[in-house]
Amino acid sequence: MKPLKAELITESLYEIKTLFSLYRGYAQSFPQNAPETKTTQKEMKVVKQQILKHLVDLKKLVKKMESEVALRV
Repeated sequence: MKPLKAELITESLYEIKTLFSLYRGYAQSFPQNAPETKTTQKEMKVVKQQILKHLVDLKKLVKKMESEVALRV
């Protein structure tokens, strides 16, 4: 059974919230010594890219839903 669009949005928002929490955790515990800094920066960059991807996907889903609603009206 195909999930409802509202469920997809809820799941996307939950994943974005989780990624923001992870990113915030990296930022708060940012290491002071150089070797760990590079690793943390790379991890933060990956998480940031995942957040942006989820936001773009969510934007596409909302646009699609808006167009479907506009067709019904």
